[in-house]
Amino acid sequence: MNVMIFATKNCSQSKKLSSELDNLDVRHHVVYCDDEPEIVEKYGIWHSPNLIVNGEVAFSRLPREGELKKLFNLYEI
Repeated sequence: MNVMIFATKNCSQSKKLSSELDNLDVRHHVVYCDDEPEIVEKYGIWHSPNLIVNGEVAFSRLPREGELKKLFNLYEI
């Protein structure tokens, strides 16, 4: 699974999202809009942060923990 946080370099919410994914043991990488303008154009991105999973924009905002668990099928038994 390819999980990418796509954000501006000064986006404080992207750091929160990265921390949430770390806490859920979801491997991910961070890519910055400033460094990859073609991704901005490809996805028509206007907000930061964005969570892109397997080439699809899953969230164009900071998702809640429950939304992340649902997206990644992480439920406590």
